[in-house]
Amino acid sequence: DVIQFPIPGNDDAIRANALMCHVIAEAVLEGRYIANKRNPQVVPTKRSAEDEAAFADAQADARRQAAAAQAERDARVAAAAEAPEAEAFVAVVDGGHGAGSAAPTADGSAPEGYTIKGNADSMLFHTTDSPYYGRTIAEVWFDTEDNAVAAGFAKWERKTASADAVETDTAETDAVETEEVEG
Repeated sequence: DVIQFPIPGNDDAIRANALMCHVIAEAVLEGRYIANKRNPQVVPTKRSAEDEAAFADAQADARRQAAAAQAERDARVAAAAEAPEAEAFVAVVDGGHGAGSAAPTADGSAPEGYTIKGNADSMLFHTTDSPYYGRTIAEVWFDTEDNAVAAGFAKWERKTASADAVETDTAETDAVETEEVEG
């Protein structure tokens, strides 16, 4: 119940946020103007010289702290840039399909030494020679074709024209047999 007037707006757009801030700032200025017209005797308080000095000291101290923090950040960045980059060690996680299988890394890429992509749904694997290698999302990686075959995966092979003809002949034979049974 804190919100009394919901204001619709697109909070993802920079220009929309700038517009909303501008409208709110104008409303504040207008409110101050109206308040000054109603109570003209209210004058902002002036700081004494002592208060001004204390305020200036606090501001100077805040600037020094900010400068020290920035210098520390800059030193860390410079040290990181000068330090030799250590190679990130990525542990190979067992792929669950026997020896030579590995799970994809966190970003989906292959663990080092594993180049064969396995698709657990179709139980097919793709080597780098496969035309579908680039678009296949590996559910498991293998280091050798032999390990993929041992895990029960079959190598993806392009269908040949004779294999297509055999499939077509089989389909036509099945259709003829179905007609004979029905007729």
